[in-house]
Amino acid sequence: MKNKIVRSVVMGILCFPVGIVVGLYISNGHSDDGWNNFYIYSGCASFVAPSLLWYLVVERHQPRKLYRSALVGTLGAVLAHYFTWYFQIAFMRIFYLLTGEPVSSLGEPTLDLIQGLWGALVFSAFSLVSLGWLTLPAGFAIGYIYEMVLRHRNTAL
Repeated sequence: MKNKIVRSVVMGILCFPVGIVVGLYISNGHSDDGWNNFYIYSGCASFVAPSLLWYLVVERHQPRKLYRSALVGTLGAVLAHYFTWYFQIAFMRIFYLLTGEPVSSLGEPTLDLIQGLWGALVFSAFSLVSLGWLTLPAGFAIGYIYEMVLRHRNTAL
């Protein structure tokens, strides 16, 4: 059980830099407060989504399959787009509730946490179209290579 969780966390750690780099690319050039922390949301999402999927899809089904690992990398990237936007919406809403100051560039209250579920879906659809060509193959490659390394390590022991 412990090894399964460790391998899942490692998958998230491997995907984390992709989320940070893409988040920095997106937040670069935006001056309002809502975009300054975008790399944090995308980094957290790129850790959480692949880790969770790796545990649920790869580790719980033995023996581990190469196609499942590559698929989890790809689906982890898709889900990370959604989580990124939801994390941003949730943070902005919680900040608004605590301070009374809107974070949006229009100066209006942000979506609440329930509306944010739908809002994140819409935003993630647009981000998948604009950056999915980069993040999905990266997730596929990370999942595939990670499984190959795990197999090689197991045969070397």
